[in-house]
Amino acid sequence: MKRFIEIDGVHNFRDFGGYKTKNGKQVKLNHLFRSGQFNGITDEGRARLETFGPKIVVDLRKDNERLKQPSNFGDLKIKKIENNMFAAREPKIPAHLQFLRDNECTPKSIENYMINMSRELAFLEDHKIMFKNAFDALSENNIPLIVHCTAGKDRTGTLCALVLKTLDVHDDDIMDDYLLTNKIPNIDQIIEDYLKKIRPIIEKDISKEALYPLGAVRESYLAAIMDEIKVRHNGVENYLEHIGITKKQIEKMRHYLLD
Repeated sequence: MKRFIEIDGVHNFRDFGGYKTKNGKQVKLNHLFRSGQFNGITDEGRARLETFGPKIVVDLRKDNERLKQPSNFGDLKIKKIENNMFAAREPKIPAHLQFLRDNECTPKSIENYMINMSRELAFLEDHKIMFKNAFDALSENNIPLIVHCTAGKDRTGTLCALVLKTLDVHDDDIMDDYLLTNKIPNIDQIIEDYLKKIRPIIEKDISKEALYPLGAVRESYLAAIMDEIKVRHNGVENYLEHIGITKKQIEKMRHYLLD
């Protein structure tokens, strides 16, 4: 099936439903969507988005990111769950740019950085709050739901993998969904444009080949996320209990999202 959906002015927009579960059910289509940010969405894109009837948008970007590139939903009536935490503590230069500025940048060194960063994604305090809010919304039937961050790959990829894991989707399908970001048609151009943008900030030149592990995703990133959850909580359901999601909520979520 075709997972990527063209929403003019939005990249990496796709349906992450439709997968079979281990007990033979199926995640409903047109209920769960993921994407990059919506600052560039056009009138045509908004009209197309409206046809899917989204009820709620989970914006995983911090408020300082939203101020720089605010979503442009216009008159669309969509409830927003936004990350308003800890922006005041953010450094002037984000951590990944500090790494690029201060270290030798090779494909391997950047991939290792991304693996280490991925291990912490599910455990940052603002992410735990946002993930709980997203699961709360799903358990209350606030569907269709859209999850997004800036690029729609790391923070978004983590939350979407947790949702699919909770719905008992096969691990191979969860990984395949995570890796679909690497197949967006214009990924090379996105990485090239990002490279031009960050050169003045990090004050050095990096090859596109070296930067690719930051602009794309790898199996090793999702494996690191899930491994760390297993180490700290012995599985996703225990992690969800840790962040405040009950078994009853999970049952409701499965009721609303599975056929």
